[in-house]
Amino acid sequence: MPTDIPDDIAEIILSKAERDFPNDLQTRRFQIGNEQKAWRELKVYQAPDIPDDVLEVIRKRAASDFPDDFSPQLFQTNNEIQAWRDLQNFDEPDVPQDILESIIALATKDFPDDFSTRLFQIRNEVKAWRELYKS
Repeated sequence: MPTDIPDDIAEIILSKAERDFPNDLQTRRFQIGNEQKAWRELKVYQAPDIPDDVLEVIRKRAASDFPDDFSPQLFQTNNEIQAWRDLQNFDEPDVPQDILESIIALATKDFPDDFSTRLFQIRNEVKAWRELYKS
């Protein structure tokens, strides 16, 4: 394994690949390469437009959800960052402002550190409002 990966991380990656693909060396090699690449990307991950505290929440949650799975950590981190960005620009001009603010406030309360679920909830509530009041 490359020397830029700490021994304990290299062992985690190797052990998981051996366990998950005991008789498939090509897939094992592919998985090891993916996990190494993901680990490296996570170590230098930058999102300059994201506040440091938000990025820290996203990174910690991804690491907690997938402690030894670096590809899923990276995927979740990317998803959450995109959701946070989408939330910053969220606008539904046909929904009354007080209704939209109420929907956003409730979703923020229910999902304070889960930006993708918060965005999903807001979109669903807006859709439900439209179905109830715009049809």
